[in-house]
Amino acid sequence: MKETIYLTRDESNIIKGILILLIVLGHNHFLMDGEYVRLQIQLYKFHVIEFFILPFFYKMKADTSWEHLRDIIVRNWVPYLWILSACYLTSCIYFHKIGLEWGHISAILLGTQTHLSKYYNFVFPWFLPTYCSFFILYLLSLKHKWLYGIMIILSVVTWGCTWEEFYWFKNTMPLGIGLAIGYFAYGWMASALNSLSAYMKYAGAVVFVVINILQFMDIRVPMGNTLLVPTFFLLLLALLPHLHFKWLKTIGENSLGIYLLNMFIINILCALLPNNLITGVFIFIASVCLSLFISRCINKRMFLKRILFPSSIKDIKNCFNTK
Repeated sequence: MKETIYLTRDESNIIKGILILLIVLGHNHFLMDGEYVRLQIQLYKFHVIEFFILPFFYKMKADTSWEHLRDIIVRNWVPYLWILSACYLTSCIYFHKIGLEWGHISAILLGTQTHLSKYYNFVFPWFLPTYCSFFILYLLSLKHKWLYGIMIILSVVTWGCTWEEFYWFKNTMPLGIGLAIGYFAYGWMASALNSLSAYMKYAGAVVFVVINILQFMDIRVPMGNTLLVPTFFLLLLALLPHLHFKWLKTIGENSLGIYLLNMFIINILCALLPNNLITGVFIFIASVCLSLFISRCINKRMFLKRILFPSSIKDIKNCFNTK
């Protein structure tokens, strides 16, 4: 029996809520240090990539009009540019060094972790240009089936690259396109596996748990890191009926704001507080709550929302019209 699942908005936000909590956990220096560093390494193998699987479970039209693509660019690149400005100012203050060079401009255009880390001393903004490129490619591939096939093939090819080869590939392609291509087939795989049977999500959940156990035991699992990504999404689908909490949905609705703000809060708190487990738990809770509070404050003020988190070019044009 085949099953096609399309997530509702609430279900999507619940999944986003879980993912952003895992991302904030991975950013926490106190909780993910020392004996827990392996947990951080394991998290980074799959948690952010799950956001690139979500569109494969949305029921959407293949709208590739310039107006729609332009709004996608605005939605991602406006937050990207202002958060990079904040990263630059923070870096200047922390290192007592001010200066702009071509590398800062090229880092913006390339949008990869390596370049952003080198010139802005922050890594996390990479997600926005990469997701923008990915989503545009995904919409184009929905309209042109030949492109869909090519994207899957190219993505799978990157899985066979050595670390050095993929490192070169993703850092050479502009606008995060290299990573966007590399992540494309994960969504296709998760969707294809889930459509095989109504019980496939439970099988995927078991596979995810088994792979993690074996990897923590230092037992090599062929294609283990690759399988972690789609099987974790299947695990989320299996758990979804039991996760309908309003607070989790609220976190998911504000996932972008939390993603962009939590690193600043975590770094400040880590600099002020002693490094121990209890403090780490406090910082995790505080960083989620504070970034959620700020994000909700921004979203409730139309002027700030239109300037910082615009949904379309119309928001930019009307940002001074709050009526």
